Amino acid sequence: AGMCSLLTYPFVVIDDRDDFADRRRFPGADDVVRTASYADAFGRHTVRAPDAIVIATHSHRFDGDVLAQALRTPAGYIGMIASRRKRDIIYDALVKRGFGREALARVHSPIGLDIGAKTPAEIAVSIVAQLIALRNGPR
Repeated sequence: AGMCSLLTYPFVVIDDRDDFADRRRFPGADDVVRTASYADAFGRHTVRAPDAIVIATHSHRFDGDVLAQALRTPAGYIGMIASRRKRDIIYDALVKRGFGREALARVHSPIGLDIGAKTPAEIAVSIVAQLIALRNGPR
């Protein structure tokens, strides 16, 4: 969120926790949504083709539900923070729910450019760098 603010990228924060879905925490956000459930994560927002979705919930048990919803949108970028092992577990569960491997190929996970990021700030830089690279096209 901080990197998006710095780059003047519009962004929306959706969280199911009061302490995190707080505009004071994300002053640069276009919207901050306190959702009752991740089962309808995008309920207030229409996702369009140029939009990017970054899935970084506080529990992997929510990631699959949010990812399933994201895959039903025309979003130009879908990224999910997860280890390769967690990602594979989530993907396998989504395949069992009827999602094809070609749909899952849309997802960037692990998310971000591989810059050897370790800290949350470095991970944020790697994610936003990937968004910049995709927006600007191949070099």
